[in-house]
Amino acid sequence: MGVTIFLSSWDVDLATDHEISQIIEEAKLGKKDSISYIEVCPLNTFRTAPDWRSRAHIERIRTIDLIFPYPIDILVSKVSRCAEKDLIAFEEVIKATGHPTEEELKESLKNGEHLPPKLR
Repeated sequence: MGVTIFLSSWDVDLATDHEISQIIEEAKLGKKDSISYIEVCPLNTFRTAPDWRSRAHIERIRTIDLIFPYPIDILVSKVSRCAEKDLIAFEEVIKATGHPTEEELKESLKNGEHLPPKLR
């Protein structure tokens, strides 16, 4: 699942406050086991505009909420790193969806509290 097949990342970032590394390892879903893999991240690593959850899609499976951030929020979370693959992601998402528009991007960057002031 994704916006476009041309993005260079094959991992699924899973943010949780539970220790699930052993489950990932036993299921052979870790980085050493497959090209596409699950990367477990602390909950605070996804840093974007503070209202990102208002745009997110949530799926509840039994007692687990799966939260899928809106693509603009994912892109904004990558601005601080700004690696070449992040710039490619911006181009591909814009090509596939027409978003973020210049105005949407400016608004999201302005709200990105973790960003250096020169980027807001």
